[in-house]
Amino acid sequence: MLSQTASYLTKMVNHKHLFKWLQKRFSKIAGISYAQSIILGYGTYDKIKAAVGVLPSPVDKSIDLQTLVDFECFCNETLGEAKMASLLGEEIIIDDVTELLMKELNIQPDYRSSLVDVIKQMNRKNLAVKEIYNVANIPVSEDDPVHCKLLYDIWQALDDRSIPESFQVTKSINKDDENISSWGDLGFQTPLSDFRMTGLLGLKCLHYLAVEHQAMARDALKLSLKLEAWFPFAITSINVTSWVMEDIKDNLAIFFYDEESSPIDTVLTLHVLYFFSFVEYWQDHALNTVFEFKTVSTNFRTYILEQIDTNIEAVLDDPNWDNNGNNGSKLLKEVVKKLMSETGQSK
Repeated sequence: MLSQTASYLTKMVNHKHLFKWLQKRFSKIAGISYAQSIILGYGTYDKIKAAVGVLPSPVDKSIDLQTLVDFECFCNETLGEAKMASLLGEEIIIDDVTELLMKELNIQPDYRSSLVDVIKQMNRKNLAVKEIYNVANIPVSEDDPVHCKLLYDIWQALDDRSIPESFQVTKSINKDDENISSWGDLGFQTPLSDFRMTGLLGLKCLHYLAVEHQAMARDALKLSLKLEAWFPFAITSINVTSWVMEDIKDNLAIFFYDEESSPIDTVLTLHVLYFFSFVEYWQDHALNTVFEFKTVSTNFRTYILEQIDTNIEAVLDDPNWDNNGNNGSKLLKEVVKKLMSETGQSK
């Protein structure tokens, strides 16, 4: 059943790419800027009018989330990601970037204000992603009391025993005394070095998972220890954080066009979604050993992105959805709600 679903979703993605390719070709035939058609939401009728020399009138169109994603993707494809990265940032000069994009992408002066709005939103999103990576680059340190407090909170949320006497106590199998607390019991190898891939971001994600979703996290921890093909709870959480970081650039970009929520909060929400979905996915496959983790995780990442993409489309196509504005976190909440209800999970 899962393979049939994955095949169907792959066809949907391919059809979407084909539709965009046809739009580009039709824009070229009609002699209008594809970038401009994205910003203004030109439909087929508008392009037919343009083809016979009747350009659509300037409009005051509120830029929606999908427009932002499509426009930035087109900029990256046309001008290159490196060039776009050099144009955006904390020191951005909006007027200069606007003039350059109008020239390079053949956007008419009538639509300058709409382009400026899009550029500001793209820049805000890129700064948000930069903030995420900055947090991930902060090493977890025993010398930082805030980091230690986060680890202690994680232990107390997941285990009723006393906190291990040091971060070096990590043995979880064949202990001399099974009642002795060990970080290995939570699925760590060595807590301080386990976060080397994700830094403080990985620690924050695990903390949010354990503290804010305590009941589900405890159930997942118990399950991870009981399954024949067990998995290390904490290490899995850290891996999930790294998957989210990798997926942010393209597949999850739409959630970071946001004017309200912190980008770190968005990552925390995505991490929870990925983690509990992975636990369920792991159970649903006939696994025999933890050494299958890499294969299963690769398949899962394809699966979860397809599920997210499908539910994004479902939300955006819902006539009751307010598609105006740039509230990616609101969209994420709706997507999470749909996915959780489909899988029977609850917050």
